[in-house]
Amino acid sequence: MKQEVSLSNTFWWGVINYFRVSAATAETPEALNCVMPEERVFVFKTSVKDADGLAGISDKLNERVGTGKWTIDLEDEDKVLRVTGPGYLDEEVIKVFNQAGLECELMPY
Repeated sequence: MKQEVSLSNTFWWGVINYFRVSAATAETPEALNCVMPEERVFVFKTSVKDADGLAGISDKLNERVGTGKWTIDLEDEDKVLRVTGPGYLDEEVIKVFNQAGLECELMPY
């Protein structure tokens, strides 16, 4: 009598996903259909005084947060900084400001 081996659906989904990812032509999250960390908007009150003060931290912000992922309103009395990124990013932004000798406080909204 012939013995049949039954493989679970989980096994076959793993095989299919392995081949799908292996065959992807570009290694981008969209091509691989990966789950990326949830994007959030963080709002900070900062002690930046003017454009000169901003120039001192803009390169560091671009490194940690990404170019085009942050804006600061120098016209606002709180010098509001808005940052878009994953959930852990708030701590990174505060570190950048503290290392530059500036204050940065996460604002509830």
